[in-house]
Amino acid sequence: QSETAVKTAKKAGVDVVAGSFIIGAPDETHEEIWNTINFAKRVPIDIPQFNILGAHPGNDIWNEFVAKGFLDPEKWWEKGVAVSEVYPYAKVSRDEIMQIMHNAFFQHVYRPSFLAKQAAQTLKSMYRMNVLVSNLSRLGEIREATNSVA
Repeated sequence: QSETAVKTAKKAGVDVVAGSFIIGAPDETHEEIWNTINFAKRVPIDIPQFNILGAHPGNDIWNEFVAKGFLDPEKWWEKGVAVSEVYPYAKVSRDEIMQIMHNAFFQHVYRPSFLAKQAAQTLKSMYRMNVLVSNLSRLGEIREATNSVA
């Protein structure tokens, strides 16, 4: 369904399609996380966004984890918490997931095929071209920010 939705959006002329992927479910393994990341590479999206599953007041996982004593609602009520940070049986730690997300994003956007496709689409799109031109003066700043995260 996701692949069909992205292709349909592209066919309809949507200039930029972002894909949002959640990783870090309570019993998720390294292999399952990488399956999600590899799926993200297969789908023809323009911007991948990887997120870590969080427990926040009012969502089902929050209620379940509070009931089971996995998280202290007084400690986390204001901003929530990554599930892998409080789930005692997590197969992948929060820190590992954060590193995987970081690596996955850069693996996705630095693929030669991805970069070539994005460049071609930018040349054909006034919207993309305007975004590029309006951000040319910020390239050094963007590069610095990217390098400091890498």
